[in-house]
Amino acid sequence: MAEEFMIAEIKSYLKDILMDITGVSESYIYLSAKDENQYKFAPWISILTKKSDIKIEWQKERKKEDDNKFYIVERKYTKTIPITVALGAIGEEEADSWVEKFLERLDKDIVINNTSVKIEPVSIEYSDQESLMTSAYIAALTINFIHGIYTETQFDKISNIEEEVEYKK
Repeated sequence: MAEEFMIAEIKSYLKDILMDITGVSESYIYLSAKDENQYKFAPWISILTKKSDIKIEWQKERKKEDDNKFYIVERKYTKTIPITVALGAIGEEEADSWVEKFLERLDKDIVINNTSVKIEPVSIEYSDQESLMTSAYIAALTINFIHGIYTETQFDKISNIEEEVEYKK
């Protein structure tokens, strides 16, 4: 699966939750650095990706079998996609309230295109200073979205070991 598709689905998932709990209009939810890089007044939301990490796994497990074949699923990699969700609120209490409601609604895992994606909030940073550039109290959360990269292979079953040995000679 292309990472762009996975990221788009993750951002859509986050946007739906955030629109529901904050009431912020879709036109004030920024999904790219280009859109986010502008003068803005609260309330607003920014959902941006960070550098992803990849871990090599190489784990195999039998998925299923039929009369003639074994099917093996191999987890080759684990990919971690960090996303920063920044909430620009009018007041400090509002920003804190949005963070609490967001964390309550955030699932521990979701399924995107038949792939299980684990969700791990890892940090929250608050800005209690009102910035002239954003005129907002900001709460920024970093959330990791973790999923595996899999391949499936199949092997023929050996019906009779003596026949197979004879065939190899």
